[in-house]
Amino acid sequence: MRVAGWALLSRQERLSHGLQKVPGAIRILCLGESTTAPWMPDAQGTHSWPTQLEQMLQLRHPDLRIQVVNKGFPGTTSSVIVACLPDWLDKYDPQLVISMMGTNDANPWYGIVKFNGGVRGTVPKFLAHLKIYKLLQYIQHGSILKTIQKAFQPSVESSYSELDQCRNLLAESPHRPAETEKACLLAMRKRPRDPRPYAALGALYEILDRDEDSDRALQTAADLGSSNFQVYYQLAKHHQIENPGR
Repeated sequence: MRVAGWALLSRQERLSHGLQKVPGAIRILCLGESTTAPWMPDAQGTHSWPTQLEQMLQLRHPDLRIQVVNKGFPGTTSSVIVACLPDWLDKYDPQLVISMMGTNDANPWYGIVKFNGGVRGTVPKFLAHLKIYKLLQYIQHGSILKTIQKAFQPSVESSYSELDQCRNLLAESPHRPAETEKACLLAMRKRPRDPRPYAALGALYEILDRDEDSDRALQTAADLGSSNFQVYYQLAKHHQIENPGR
């Protein structure tokens, strides 16, 4: 685990866009956790917000030399960041520091945990500092999450199941139009104030070239406050076709 941690931190350093100070550059030091750090799925670290900030600033100010130093690390806490901050300030001498941290402080695996006093508090406190104990906690938490997710999955009789079936069948349209329409109509009856089945039905009628039916369903979805951009886009298209001079 120590070797894996060392390898991960070494990789984070290589992706941090700031191993050496760029002479004459305006330096911005970014502090944070996994939401800031260049992370494993992002092979070059190009998707982290500090890297995007650097790119945007360079485009906006091509005459300036800008260096954004990403010192975000997954799983870290505010206390660790604060402890490292004096060294980072000396090393990079930034003109600006941006921090986005604190998420892990409330996490019982990483952050600030309160323990009872006496013997009953000493043992958990000792265990909490063992990495293997944290790993077991993580595994247990994962299984608990799966149990919770399973418990909250909609049953077959749930009103959401018809909505899911309607939207899933829509993805296969126009191969199964009759089944799709039936499922969406059933979802509408089960959830009359939900704009989503109306939006799905409008999209189906659009595919089937049933413009009037599509317009009616989409308009209902809009009246119910749909957040689907396509609903309003298709309605605008319909009205533009009906009123070409406007």
